[in-house]
Amino acid sequence: IILHFSGRAEPTKGVQVSVRYEIYDGIPVIGKSLTITNGTSRSVVVDSLTSEMLALVEGESAVDSREAGQWRRPP
Repeated sequence: IILHFSGRAEPTKGVQVSVRYEIYDGIPVIGKSLTITNGTSRSVVVDSLTSEMLALVEGESAVDSREAGQWRRPP
């Protein structure tokens, strides 16, 4: 999945950020990459970046006392 964000305020107008998530079948890995596109003639400086930390557990792990059939799985 790719999410696109565009600046609306004057300092960021013309700057687009794309966030790409990759989810793989069969392995508990999520990939993430950022692309920053400067569509202006001005220089853009990224002086900091904060990314989320996901605390996920694969469905097969025993992290709860529920029986295996009690978990609701997405359709």
